[in-house]
Parts: sequence; C-alpha cells; structure tokens
Amino acid sequence: MTPDRRAVHPDLRRAPLAAVPFHWRWALPFWRWATGLARPVPRAGVDVADHAEAGVPVRVYRPQAGAAGGALLWLHGGGLIVGRPAMDDGRCVGWARELGLVVVSVDYRLAPEHPFPAALDDAHAAWTWLQASTGTLRVDPARLAVGGASAGAGLAACLAQRLRDEGGVQPAAQLLVYPMLDDRTAARRELDGGHLVWSNRSNRTGWSAYLGGPAGAPDLPAYAVAARCDDLGGLPPAWIGVGALGLFLEEDRAYAARLRAAGVATELLEVPGAPHGFDALAPDVPLSRDFAAAQTAFLCDRLVAAPARRIEVVEADPAWAVRFEELRAMIAPALDGIALAIEHVGSTAVPGLAAKPIVDLDVVVADEATSVEAIARLERLGYRHVGDRGVPGREAFERPPGTPPHHLYVRRRAGVALENHLRLHDRPRADPERARAYGDLKRRLAEAHPDDIDAYVAGKTAFIADVLREEGMAAADLDEVEAANRPR
Repeated sequence: MTPDRRAVHPDLRRAPLAAVPFHWRWALPFWRWATGLARPVPRAGVDVADHAEAGVPVRVYRPQAGAAGGALLWLHGGGLIVGRPAMDDGRCVGWARELGLVVVSVDYRLAPEHPFPAALDDAHAAWTWLQASTGTLRVDPARLAVGGASAGAGLAACLAQRLRDEGGVQPAAQLLVYPMLDDRTAARRELDGGHLVWSNRSNRTGWSAYLGGPAGAPDLPAYAVAARCDDLGGLPPAWIGVGALGLFLEEDRAYAARLRAAGVATELLEVPGAPHGFDALAPDVPLSRDFAAAQTAFLCDRLVAAPARRIEVVEADPAWAVRFEELRAMIAPALDGIALAIEHVGSTAVPGLAAKPIVDLDVVVADEATSVEAIARLERLGYRHVGDRGVPGREAFERPPGTPPHHLYVRRRAGVALENHLRLHDRPRADPERARAYGDLKRRLAEAHPDDIDAYVAGKTAFIADVLREEGMAAADLDEVEAANRPR
C-alpha cells in the first residue's frame, strides 16, 4: 500500500509530505534534535516565558494587552517519542494575541525513556498548577480548556477522562487537532506504508514505546489510550480536526461519533486532501489558514467572554462579505421558496480582541414547518443538524467537509436572538439610508453606554421594533421578538 499523491489538495502539492521514518529507533536522538529546530515566531504583543513551578517544565504565553479570562493547557505532538513546546510557538502565540488567552504548553516527558503514565502525569501536574495559578494569571477557573496536536491531542483526551473521573473543576472544552487516539490502529499491518508524513510504522513505534509493550494488547491501564475508554459521557465539549488523508481519520471519526452518542457536544472537521500535520508543513496556504481559523473560532466560542465590560462597534473584515456571498450562492438554490432571507451576521467585540475569524450565516424562515423543511434540504447538501444548542427557535448545523469555515443556523422569524435578527431580513441592505441610520445608532449607543451592555442592547432592540412595526409585523410576533431580545 503506497500513498496516492494525486489525492493531495492543490494547496499542499509543494509541501514536504514524505513519511518521516520515526520507526528508525537508532535515529531517535536526531529526530528529537530536528523537531526542536522550530522557525522563529514573531512574538509582538505576547510575553513568552518558561517556568518550572508546575513540577514539570511549561512555556506560558500571556497577552500583553491583558488576558480575556480564558486559558488553554496545550500538549505538543510528536508521536509520544519526540517534540517540545517550541514546535507550537506559532499557534500558541496566535491564540494569545488574537483571543487574549493565556496558553500553557507542557514540556512533558517522552517515551521510551518515560513510558505511560509519565506524559499524562506531567499533563495532570500542569493542569493542577494552572488551576492554582488562575489568580496570578488573571484567568477564570471556569474557562480553562485542554488541547493538543497529534499525540498531544490524545494525551489531552486522556487527561479530560481522568479529570472527569476525579471530579472537581472540569475543562470547559477540549481542542483535539488530528488526535492520536487508538493504539489498535498501529496493530493493523495492512496500513503500513499507506500514509504521508506519519506512517503506521512510526505510529506503532510511538505506541509501543509509550505503552511498554505491543500496540493493540487486549488489556491496558485506564487513561493509557483515549479510545479504550468505555464511557465517554460527561466529557467537555470537543472539537476534532483531521486530514482526510491522515492515518488517524478512521479513529478520529469513531471517537467523534462515540462522543456525540454519549451526549457530548462535538464538532468534527475533516479536511479533504490533507495528510497528517499538513498545517505545520504548509502553514500559510489557504487550506491551513482555514483549518487554524476553525480552531480559533471554537476557542473563541468556548473561552472568550461575551462583551460584557466595554463595547466597541467593529467593522467586519471585507473578506467576510466575499465569503458570505460565495456561501449564500451555494445554499440559496436549495432553500428557494422557503427562506425569507440568508443573512450575514455582524459582530461587536471587546477592545483588544480580534473579531471572530469565521462567517456566520442565518437562514431565516417563517415558522416551524418551514424550519423542518429547511433542515431536510440542508442535510441533503451535506450539513449535519446538531439541534438548537440551548437556544429556542434556532437550529444549528455543522458544515459539510471541504467548505470554508462557517457557522450556519436556521432561525424562525419570531423569537430570534437580537444580534442575529439585526439584519432585519436583509432590509437594511435594500435601504441604504436605514442601514446608515442603524450604523450611526450603534456607534452612538457604544459611546453613550461603553460599560453597559444592557443599555446598548435595549437601544438596538427599540430600533428593530420600530422598523418591524413600519413593515407590518404581526403584533404577537413583535411581542415575541421584544421578549426574546429583552436584556437580562
């Protein structure tokens, strides 16, 4: 079995994708030296410092503009046998700068010198230190997440299981980037030689070194292998991203399906034409940037507080409008006759935080019957319906594989949430004078009430109510909209 390079995404055709022979154990010192040769990363706006107070070495990334309240415990990749925090300086600096997160990257011990449970114990020690340091780091103990890439993502998944069973404060989320979850994959000899970058031979070497015995053994200790856990209920919300050409595709799909079956909110992103670790090998191509944007959006949703302190009206990135029109053109034909509008949602943001780097779309429908029909049509396009996610009157979807990062919702016209109803079924776009008036209103409200989100929301709600009255919205529907948008 040999890799089919014709299946590689065009963005990646010039990247160095040959499988690295990590199974050459005699060369392990060289691989460790080579993986430490991370290219320098600009750190403007972020303080980076190495610490040993956790009982394990950690690298801490802190935004100079002040933390937004959330933190991420990060575990690097390397097949459990190589790697160090410097490998991921780029992504960790990016999250600290763009989202205001404190990121703690763990320099955990490596196999075979330190087999299970050494690496997991190091991750656990770092988590304990992070919790004890929330005051010093100025982060919210309720907004701490775990995450990692490849082997580090597998460790993060095991750590989440262990923390669930121990009780106490739980992670708010788990970010699993092409996670290494199941040692039984390594035992499948038919997969040898069939994958770029990370081969099954290397996979078998990593697992056997970590487990201290052959991969795929029938009995293993708890928390040694994430996929061996029988009960996935009660785990934190998960994001799993994996290349469709990567060795871990099948096991990552299976783990995502089991998480969902256990009631865990789970996003699965499969990147077409992408082998394992593609974003590290070609970080600047559009495919990798979209992959990174999806991770950033998940962390933003789970860890970045709503703008409850100070309000600033921000202009949308012009590129969003272009992507929105492309996405609207993709879904509009399927929704012909039932969608009142397909809207591009704007944003407000806390100063110092980047606007969420992802396009949100609302499909506005008239009632529950048309909402059901819209769900059916979108599922035929490849969208996956994931329920209302706690917001009545709104149905959320996971995007089809291979489409640009975006969130899609179906909302019934009455009772929709305020900021997503703000576009008034696209009417401001059809009425430039009203659109300008609405923009001016938001700025006046932000200036008049910079620290009062309730007053800001109330002012916008009044504007919407006036427009809807002018356009003849039924009184009962208007009452429902105003009730749904009333500041709490």
